[in-house]
Amino acid sequence: MEKQCPDQKYLWGKQHLQREQEFIELENVPNGFAKKCIGYLPENATVLEVGAANGRDARFFAKEKKCLVYATDFALSALQQLQKAREREIKQPAWSTPLARTPRIYP
Repeated sequence: MEKQCPDQKYLWGKQHLQREQEFIELENVPNGFAKKCIGYLPENATVLEVGAANGRDARFFAKEKKCLVYATDFALSALQQLQKAREREIKQPAWSTPLARTPRIYP
């Protein structure tokens, strides 16, 4: 009998929903990989982050290097978390960045 692969989109979406409070607590803390990459990015670079999850690294690149960042993920709940984080930043802006545009969520 062939083993079926679980629905990855569903699993990741569910995980992002379950960890939403954790994301809020860490939304301004980039992961270790992003911290290593930042030194290689020139100012005002254009960055495409595929599998951006809730976008904390994308926002870090925009903040630190004024990058124009396109962040994408297949988990709608993750993109919604990114959008909420961005809205919180706009209410209390600490920096100016091209990422200030309203995120667009496509089906």
